[in-house]
Amino acid sequence: MAVGALCERCRTRSVVFAREDPPGMRLYRCGGCGEIKRACPRCQQRGWLRHYLVDATPPSRYVCDHCMATWDSSWRSMTPEQGVWPAEVWGERLRAVVDYEFPRDRD
Repeated sequence: MAVGALCERCRTRSVVFAREDPPGMRLYRCGGCGEIKRACPRCQQRGWLRHYLVDATPPSRYVCDHCMATWDSSWRSMTPEQGVWPAEVWGERLRAVVDYEFPRDRD
């Protein structure tokens, strides 16, 4: 992802690299609205990981908007080998959420 990438939420070019969190996942933060974004390591940072809540355990899913790679909240890959996602990956209800920075991220 380019430094100064466009934030979809606040429409400013203020998305910059913050750190790796977890290791291997590049975390970016928008300086305008504070939204946190992660770049997908599977497709060489071409897509953003979108955060979804589902009615399954664990409840969080992170899905790349470019290659559809999927992780759970412990960053365990849930991407199937054949490209078909079983029902237990998504659960019954899928709800998109936005992550914002925590006060400790402001360093």
